[in-house]
Amino acid sequence: MKVNSRNHVYRYTPNFLDNRQLPADQQIVISLRAVTSPDEDDYQREALANLRTFAPDKAQELNEARHRKLITEKFVCVEGLEIGGLEGKPLDYDTFYAEAPAEIVNEVLRAIRSVEMLTNGEQKNFLPVPDGH
Repeated sequence: MKVNSRNHVYRYTPNFLDNRQLPADQQIVISLRAVTSPDEDDYQREALANLRTFAPDKAQELNEARHRKLITEKFVCVEGLEIGGLEGKPLDYDTFYAEAPAEIVNEVLRAIRSVEMLTNGEQKNFLPVPDGH
């Protein structure tokens, strides 16, 4: 079985409303890299060290910042999502997190940790099949 490298950028199509049934040029597509086991191990190790070293509130603050950093590193870009008041502006992860519908954000946060979910949700799986093929 062939699998993608850890640097592969998945063009993930969220299962939001009828997004996956839309023509390709109208779909919301979010480009992501998957969180790897070493990424997860580093995150868990740092989180545990924070819990042992700092007061609970400070440890939680540090762990949330580390989680955001991990996700930000894996978030490449978003296409096709138009948010009122942000037209024409690129959506980085912080803006996406703050402004996009919670359903899309939560799906992306789950998908980024699952190669299976990213692979199954790649845009190429939801493009129209030419007639006669």
